[in-house]
Amino acid sequence: EGLDLPDSMHTVELRPRDPRSKYKYNILCRVLFCWLDPLFLTGCHKELTQSDLYACPKEADSEKLLNRFLKHWHKELKRKSSGQKPRLYVAIFKCFWLRLVVTAILMSIWTIISTCQAFLVGYLSDYFTLENVTAERTALAYASAFGIFACAIAILLILGHGVFLGYKLGMMVRIATTAAIYQKVLELKQVSLNRLSIGHVINLASNDVQRFD
Repeated sequence: EGLDLPDSMHTVELRPRDPRSKYKYNILCRVLFCWLDPLFLTGCHKELTQSDLYACPKEADSEKLLNRFLKHWHKELKRKSSGQKPRLYVAIFKCFWLRLVVTAILMSIWTIISTCQAFLVGYLSDYFTLENVTAERTALAYASAFGIFACAIAILLILGHGVFLGYKLGMMVRIATTAAIYQKVLELKQVSLNRLSIGHVINLASNDVQRFD
């Protein structure tokens, strides 16, 4: 009562349709992140507002992530009965293990390709130091040059998706843990709240949890 909010803050309508749906079956557009183009084009013509942003993806829904995280966290809490400490990292791994494995595989492939590219650069450099150039060495030099180009393209694509999945994984872990902290605070009794400072909760939600990103 007594607070007059601007009309733009009363209701915020996000785009009802996910623009990624039109690229769902176009592998090339998904690989090249073309689903971001409509947002970039909108930003070129005007300043972006919250209504211009895409709707939150279903896999990042806080309620779903919280329920999935609590399922594994409650199993870890049962370790207290045997005198063992609950392991947060185990609960997080069980909750997001598939995304973590996919991200690790992509980054491992990126490392291998980067190493191969370095060897190809060495082969190509050796070609220019030869005194007697043969047809076989010339063919090897052309193959090395083509391999360097192919590795550069592969590194660009794999690294982009690896970093994207990594940031998305960190975001989902942050959402799940922040929601768990919020739910725990709501369930605390008044006696426990008197011993818990507001600054401690804010520090957990704003500093410690943000490190997952």
